[in-house]
Amino acid sequence: ETIVYVTHDQTEAMTLADQIALMEEGKIAQYNDPRTLYSEPADTFGGWFLGNPGMSFFDLSVENQDGAIVGQAPFLGAPVSLTGAETVDEVTAGIRPERVLVSSEPMETGVKAKVVSRSISIGGQSLFVLETGQDGARIKAKLRGDVGRTLGNDVWVKLPLDQVAVFGSDRRRLESELVYKA
Repeated sequence: ETIVYVTHDQTEAMTLADQIALMEEGKIAQYNDPRTLYSEPADTFGGWFLGNPGMSFFDLSVENQDGAIVGQAPFLGAPVSLTGAETVDEVTAGIRPERVLVSSEPMETGVKAKVVSRSISIGGQSLFVLETGQDGARIKAKLRGDVGRTLGNDVWVKLPLDQVAVFGSDRRRLESELVYKA
């Protein structure tokens, strides 16, 4: 038996539904099971809308180098290649706050950042807003409460590339993955 239930409460939808039609401006932006909607948003709207908070987004400056698309961003500790991309002019990258790694110790491909703010969220998790010294770029990180309490104001941030989604100029997800340039 099929039941159609309309709600603006994303927690309710993600908890109750087998399938969700995520709507934006009266059109279906994505239709899938809750886990796929959350982990593989089809566009930046789905990444932003789902989650508490939603994805953190940042610009990935890209250029064509010897037939490969290479990108750089303040929160990536080294240049990256976009696999499977033939040509792109504008790329936005996004990551869920709970996927961001934060440490008081340096990490390979990590970058230094300052804690701009910290707060306690549901379940005792710590929500951090972090800023790089490079250009004031900011990103959100959600950490276990015990980890969040031990961090000072100077931290290292690492984004696992397999957790970073990339979106084109049309805000749609690209069928590309990021890998550190060899």
